[in-house]
Amino acid sequence: MGTNKYNIWFCSDLHVHHRNILKFQKNRRETIGITDDMSETEMMYKHNEYIINMWNMTVKKEDHVYILGDVSFGSTEETRKILERLRGHKHLIVGNHDKSCKGLENYFESVSQIKEFP
Repeated sequence: MGTNKYNIWFCSDLHVHHRNILKFQKNRRETIGITDDMSETEMMYKHNEYIINMWNMTVKKEDHVYILGDVSFGSTEETRKILERLRGHKHLIVGNHDKSCKGLENYFESVSQIKEFP
């Protein structure tokens, strides 16, 4: 009898669509390749695409990912578009900046304020 093998991942603070995150975290800007001559729209696009690409290079469709809050600062629609592109079974432990995830519960396997693991 075969077993389903999958990885379990944990991450936090994706901060997609967070315009100010790039002002606060210079290392993030450098890692992504964002420069001061880019428009705010270009910076956000590059930031969000970097997160999506890094996620999908790591997470397989059968993997489970526990997101420990602060997924997105975008609108519900902007956040939905990101979640649709991220692989794996997503579980959200709600953070203080996850207001844009309301109404998107069907994009997560589970949504909770706290999670206990046996």
